[in-house]
Amino acid sequence: MRAYIELLRVHNCAMAALASLIGVLVALPSGWWPAPHLVLSGMGAVFLITGAGNAINDVYDVEIDKINRPTRPLPSGKIAMRGAILTSLTLFLMGIAASLYISVEVGFLGCFALALFNSVLLVEYARRLKRTALYGNLTVAYLTASTFLYGAAMLGQSTLGDVVVLVLLAFLATLARELIKDVEDIQGDEALGASTLPILVGKKWAVGIALACIVLGVALSPLPMLEGFGGLGERYLWVVAGADAGFLVSALHLIRGKPSSASKGVKLSMMLALVAFMAGSIG
Repeated sequence: MRAYIELLRVHNCAMAALASLIGVLVALPSGWWPAPHLVLSGMGAVFLITGAGNAINDVYDVEIDKINRPTRPLPSGKIAMRGAILTSLTLFLMGIAASLYISVEVGFLGCFALALFNSVLLVEYARRLKRTALYGNLTVAYLTASTFLYGAAMLGQSTLGDVVVLVLLAFLATLARELIKDVEDIQGDEALGASTLPILVGKKWAVGIALACIVLGVALSPLPMLEGFGGLGERYLWVVAGADAGFLVSALHLIRGKPSSASKGVKLSMMLALVAFMAGSIG
């Protein structure tokens, strides 16, 4: 059981499920709450599909992991390749089925469409996209941001506009961190013959794009307080101000040639931003 927990990266699955709940809270009309079983089904679907994606990622990375991470479940032999593939397939199907159920219940196919599309994209990412410059970064950013959109889709089509800015902010922050990590790993990636964006277009361009994402995200961060973009309470502004400060400090670290510190700072700021959205949605 412990090996499967490691294969699925359960903590990542839980974070994705939490993100979908935040999407629900931000999009939720005042004075109304959806059926708890639908919310739990949606969070479960996100958890399952995320786990399935993590498992299939390890399947495609097994040869690399034999060298870099030999203690992972597949290269160590704790889980057979067939078992990992069947686990991934089962979880994908369960997540898609749960999403279809939610879509039928709310009369909107958003959850089902997202679950199906993201499942295919997760397989393609593991198979091919993760090894391509920028496309892999964009895929991770989209998949992260889409969990919030999925949460809003649990409520129906009319609430999607309330999470547009949240989805965009999550996309920008994740893309920035992905590019920063590529900058941080540039020497090792060059030695392995990888084709990341900093290697193909140069470190300065990659840093510039990451900085642009951070600055744009900070500039857009007050928008969720407006009606039609979330209408979040005053608590959101106070907490997100701290997150914005963290993002700007991270940008300074990146400008000063400290990508490791910048990456950690962006990650912490993203977590604080999630707290801001939760605080604003209940404030």
